[in-house]
Amino acid sequence: MQIRDKLTFLFLLIVALIMGASSLAIYYLSAQYRKQEFYERIENKARNVAKLLIEVEEVDAELLRKIEENNPVSLPNEEITIFDYQNQVLYSSEGEQTVAVNEPLLNRIRLEGEVRFVFGNQEVLGVLFTDQYDRVVVVASATDIFGYRKLDNLRNVLFIVFGAGLLFTFISGRIFAQRTLSPISRVIAQVDAIGISNLSSRVDEGNQTDELAHLAGTFNEMLDRLEEAFKLQKNFIANASHELRTPLTAITGQLEVTLLSDRTAEDYKRTVNSVLDDIKSLNYLSNRLLLLAQASSESVKAPLVL
Repeated sequence: MQIRDKLTFLFLLIVALIMGASSLAIYYLSAQYRKQEFYERIENKARNVAKLLIEVEEVDAELLRKIEENNPVSLPNEEITIFDYQNQVLYSSEGEQTVAVNEPLLNRIRLEGEVRFVFGNQEVLGVLFTDQYDRVVVVASATDIFGYRKLDNLRNVLFIVFGAGLLFTFISGRIFAQRTLSPISRVIAQVDAIGISNLSSRVDEGNQTDELAHLAGTFNEMLDRLEEAFKLQKNFIANASHELRTPLTAITGQLEVTLLSDRTAEDYKRTVNSVLDDIKSLNYLSNRLLLLAQASSESVKAPLVL
């Protein structure tokens, strides 16, 4: 995988984690706020109903039931039941009660003062209501239809925003990675274009201040060393060729002259001795050139044995 792709997906992963954590936090806090608000509404409604029944002498259970039937602020699937100290029902809202209330639950409410739990699709609140003379337990339940609709809408919005955000992040991350790595691509193209025939060319160092400029400068320093090495190699080859040409030319000339006509054994012997001296000189020169090449190499591990 190319660095451009790695940067893009890493950027996408980081943003996805941040957006995912933020979305979960938003949804969780919204759900907690819905729950708290709904229970506060149930509690206010339960206490108001108990207050009307206990503190207003003119209101009995039948009248209170009629009042609640016409109450425009009643909650969806609202059920309110009031129990006295003997666990007898003093008031029950119209309709069949779906929430199971038993004696252990009523005792727990009296002990703790307030109990919250969920029964089916209803959220139930049990509170202890007291006045100067009475202590009653009110069990109220309802379904927060509108609150859950808001949460569903919020969840859908968060999913849409999350998906759109990831798409935008991928596109912007791709552009960002491409623009960030374009100077490196330019340096690579310039280095690829440099060969033996144009070792004098150099990489553009840009603003000469950032890391990419430092990388380009490092390439240029390497090219300087390579160019110097090639120059030394060319000079060495030229000098070696010149030094080797002289004895070879002398050997060739002596042999050609000797072959022009018949010679005596003494002449041939003299010519061979002369050629042998030239060969020894050539051998000595070759050894000196090898020593010179060996001395200029940094990778020599053992001395040359002559």
